[in-house]
Amino acid sequence: MSPTPATEVRPGRPGESSPDQIADLITFLLSPRAAAVSGESIAVGHRVDGITSM
Repeated sequence: MSPTPATEVRPGRPGESSPDQIADLITFLLSPRAAAVSGESIAVGHRVDGITSM
């Protein structure tokens, strides 16, 4: 949480996500640690399927 949110969110690194990174994300989302995550769109490889414009 930030008292002054950024106007844009930059990706952690450019390019595609590796299969290991995607597997780590899925493992986290299926774990009890992700209990507070709901209704989120998570861009993998810096893309969101189905979104044609923002």
